[in-house]
Amino acid sequence: MLVSKKELLNLKLKSIKVDSLKELAHNFSIKPKGNASDLIKQLINIPQSRIDLFIKKKYKNQVEERQKLISDSELV
Repeated sequence: MLVSKKELLNLKLKSIKVDSLKELAHNFSIKPKGNASDLIKQLINIPQSRIDLFIKKKYKNQVEERQKLISDSELV
């Protein structure tokens, strides 16, 4: 592996918007205070699988919201 698991987790967390980092922190009973770097330091020890699930859920929600904006008749 080119990067360690912790480095990979850090990259994943850095790709998440601050509001979503705060939501993730809240889900794990972590007080969401400070900037993105502070939140990442607090979240870095959460199991990667839990963070992956959170990211997938957020992505799925974005896709569903976009699908609502596009009707089938507009695709033809």
